[in-house]
Amino acid sequence: MMDSPLNTRPEERDTAPALAYFSDPDRLRIYDRFQSIFLAPGRLAYMELALAKFDRPPASVLEIGCGRGDLLLLLADRFPDARLTGIDTSRDMTEAAADRLGGRAEILHTDVEGLGADIPEIDLVLGYSTFRFWRAPARELKRLETRLRPGGLGYLTDLRRDIDPDLLKQLTQKVSDTSFQALFLAQVRSAYSAAEARAIFADAGIGAGGVKLGGFGGAEVLSRASFDLIQRHEPLSKAVFALRNQGFGISKAMDTMMHIYLYGKPADGPRNSR
Repeated sequence: MMDSPLNTRPEERDTAPALAYFSDPDRLRIYDRFQSIFLAPGRLAYMELALAKFDRPPASVLEIGCGRGDLLLLLADRFPDARLTGIDTSRDMTEAAADRLGGRAEILHTDVEGLGADIPEIDLVLGYSTFRFWRAPARELKRLETRLRPGGLGYLTDLRRDIDPDLLKQLTQKVSDTSFQALFLAQVRSAYSAAEARAIFADAGIGAGGVKLGGFGGAEVLSRASFDLIQRHEPLSKAVFALRNQGFGISKAMDTMMHIYLYGKPADGPRNSR
């Protein structure tokens, strides 16, 4: 499998093999194992990154692709008065999340398009590794932007397909389980390139925000801005430490990601990007 590097040309994008991991029971078990070992620390780190960038305790949070509710449970403990909503396209996942949260969050079996136009305004929108599966990404980005409260933040992270072939090979070889290797490559093949994601963002007509690549939400991992952010936000530093314990060089692993930002309009003026 590793003899031929992944072709990262835009026309090679293919979501079918990646989606099969969510519909086939045997493959779903592989995905669940992969998620618990490799994805959960990254999901936590990016949640903490979003909270570190947010300038107040969020009164409402929407998580896109909430899975079994791991992050929502953490958010419910930290912000008990916040209105929490999680959506996922897997009925098994939403049922599990609803059972675990026990009414502390609203769990909906839907995608972004399925959210009603009358959904309440949201302080913080989180989405980890789901953007590549959205049915109408430009329209859905615009819908999210219109539902952000003044000063609100939307932060979506996902894989990018245009990863350097040498980095892709290096990261894949670190995953010794061949079933995990196949899963990882299928997910990369399903992702957008940076150029494609930026074209979608432009097509959405978003007022402020953008697509950034790699690092801590688009900032270089070893930059002063990243160090300052980690020092200011203790939960983020703990999440980053857990991510490093996976055995992946954190700066290299983060180069596989893209970061999409949406900003709510401030109450007293035009939107500001952060």
